[in-house]
Amino acid sequence: MINTYSLHSPVKLTGPILFNSPHSGRIYQKTFLEQSDLTLEQIRASEDCYVDRLIGTAPKYGCFVLEAHFPRVFVDVNRSSEDLDPLLIKNVNLSKTNKRVEAGLGVIPRVVGSGVEIYNKKISRQEVDRRMSTFYFPYHRQLRKALSEIRRLFGYAILLDFHSMPHSSLQLFEKNNTVSPDVVLSDCYGVSCDSWLMELVTQEFVTSGFKVAKNTPFSGGFITRKYGTPQKQIHAIQVEIDRSLYMDEDTYSLKEDYLKLKGKVDQIIKSLSEFDYTGRRKYDAAE
Repeated sequence: MINTYSLHSPVKLTGPILFNSPHSGRIYQKTFLEQSDLTLEQIRASEDCYVDRLIGTAPKYGCFVLEAHFPRVFVDVNRSSEDLDPLLIKNVNLSKTNKRVEAGLGVIPRVVGSGVEIYNKKISRQEVDRRMSTFYFPYHRQLRKALSEIRRLFGYAILLDFHSMPHSSLQLFEKNNTVSPDVVLSDCYGVSCDSWLMELVTQEFVTSGFKVAKNTPFSGGFITRKYGTPQKQIHAIQVEIDRSLYMDEDTYSLKEDYLKLKGKVDQIIKSLSEFDYTGRRKYDAAE
């Protein structure tokens, strides 16, 4: 059986947060690599390198960590299952597309993060269905199950969906002569979580020395939008960290500052895991 993901559980679940890393998978199947003319280094351009390591201490503080082992260029769980690309997949309806799919970034991506085509020919719908049933749907089933377990125990659940962003994605700030953020927090413009929670998470990152932007240039992906339903007591925030802070984007090697940055993230994880959310929720109700 293929080990497609890992759910790292604490000895005792004491924190209401699920830390999620859907894009740090780096197990590239030989059959997949044979379908591309790109080198492994080129294909890895889409990988959220080492994010799973950055959040790996969460179980020590009583919280779940979920991570995918497969790469996002193979199957992207941060897309709708209906985001099928007719330019890549045989026998797909040409009319059912959107901007993400047209850009080559569907649930089975056609291009890597740098915009280069991955495949040397189209793939079959049968191949897509196999990937979805083996990788995509099991991951989402586990994500739903873990969030349900948290909500059952605490009455609510928090999903922090961690990613890394290429430094080049922050060019908008440089063009406007404004300071580029280290971290972008997204709540779908206030839809995926209560405002006080967004402010709390923002303050934790700022206190730890990170420059933070909200919802620009990322407002929240499929996972944040799908699972962030405050009316059902599930709150979701997407966290994007500038990967140039801790790694060389050309060689994929860690920088000397990695451990220092990881220490800051560890402290944020600890603080958020131990925060008295029940007390805050009661305070909000009193207002």
